[in-house]
Amino acid sequence: MELIKTMSTMTRQLRTVPRQSRLPSNYAHDYTLRGLSEYKEKNYDRAIEDYTQAILLDPNDVYAYTSRGIAYYHKGDYDRAIEDYTAALKIDPNNAYALTWRGEAYEKKDDKKRAIADFQAAKLIDANNNNGII
Repeated sequence: MELIKTMSTMTRQLRTVPRQSRLPSNYAHDYTLRGLSEYKEKNYDRAIEDYTQAILLDPNDVYAYTSRGIAYYHKGDYDRAIEDYTAALKIDPNNAYALTWRGEAYEKKDDKKRAIADFQAAKLIDANNNNGII
């Protein structure tokens, strides 16, 4: 419960930083948190900006790639979403979450073969994964 309060307070503080300003630190995590806050408000372009900054600061941030991919997905930009999920999977090939979302994006593009392959791979990694068609 304390962690939730702390995260909520941090999110409120991050949202007070003007968009044109850099965050007070160079920690990728700060940008990822603000991106998550923007995403929750359906401010997908702002979320993408923050996730992009997080990736620039930490090119191995699987969460930032996956989250930016999800923001692109919700904007209907499935190609860019797939690029981000693929980047996340290059860093962590066993990321069932990125596989599932990439499968969803392939499905939106009517690429059923790739969608099924990603859903099956995600299911093999995480037997509790009930997303997609598997």
